[in-house]
Amino acid sequence: MTSTTPRTTLVDLATAPGPFVSLYLDTSGRAPDTAEQVQLRWRAARRQLAEAGAPDHLLDVIGGLTGRANLDGDTLVVVADADRVRLVRQLPEPPDRETASYGPVAHLLPLLRWEQRQLPVLVVATDRVGAEIVALQPDGVEVTETVAGETLHITRSHPGGWSQRRYQQRAEDRWEANATLVAERLTELVDEVRPRAVVVTGDVRAVQFLRDKSPTRVAALLHEVQGAYDTTDAAVEQAVDVVEDIADADVAAAVAAYRREIGQADRAAGGASDTLATLARRQVDTLLLVDGPQLTTRSAYTGPQPDQVGATAGAVAVFGVTDPVEVPLGDAAVRAALAGGARLVVVPDKLADQVPDGIGAILRYTV
Repeated sequence: MTSTTPRTTLVDLATAPGPFVSLYLDTSGRAPDTAEQVQLRWRAARRQLAEAGAPDHLLDVIGGLTGRANLDGDTLVVVADADRVRLVRQLPEPPDRETASYGPVAHLLPLLRWEQRQLPVLVVATDRVGAEIVALQPDGVEVTETVAGETLHITRSHPGGWSQRRYQQRAEDRWEANATLVAERLTELVDEVRPRAVVVTGDVRAVQFLRDKSPTRVAALLHEVQGAYDTTDAAVEQAVDVVEDIADADVAAAVAAYRREIGQADRAAGGASDTLATLARRQVDTLLLVDGPQLTTRSAYTGPQPDQVGATAGAVAVFGVTDPVEVPLGDAAVRAALAGGARLVVVPDKLADQVPDGIGAILRYTV
């Protein structure tokens, strides 16, 4: 995944004035005519954006980003204000739905759904000499380090006679010393990267030494994957499944916490009207949004400030806003939540029955 530099955050977009172009263009395909198909999709999207009022100079700039987009990923994401492109990202999966909109609030929900599953992780391929460690971070930055220990007497030989036991013990000692070096560097990287998991593979004995030599807080993060890997490449592929499992568990935990709070009629709000009211009061700790059509087909109202939000125009008028604008419910809620420092959890449609009305919140406090 790539992005513009300097990097624009989603909070930046939530707090910036609109209007915004929000483009999620399908750039997938490996056929020889894929680039031509992408241009056909872009021309259709451009017409839609122009009809909505997006300025030509901005559309020209965005058009320049589509030329070779199919070589970089399967979804081109562009968010721009009325003057310039603010964010560009290339995602490795095609979009569920192509989107090309121009309006007062940026459409960020598909990007949030993607980012929710991009967790920091360290991948370690270790052997008796040392290790290769790859740090995979949500912003797409990948850093590889090599930890090399001593190789003297590293092979467990069988010379026979009185020296056999001595040589084997030297090998064990050296493996253990090398594992200590790897564990020390891994611990430093854990403190620096703050990964959700450390995926480790390699020599069985070296992996066990690494686990034994790591502090408890690091050992708790270790996920061993099977296979004889000479490099981290295959282990990185295995790490995708580990991260997916963690991301699914995070969502499930958030939904369970919401159900617990809503069941107690305590620190929770459910439904569009009540949840938007708590967003306006900046009460929301965690906003839950079901990834479904109800967030795009239903409307909310907002004013110039993100927390000037409500289910009706009248609910926003109480903030002194004389001309609240109508926007999709999901876009208004995401904007208010990001600006208010809330955590956002995009809930898959299979759990829609757990968040009735498609929107709910765990609150910081009650009033």
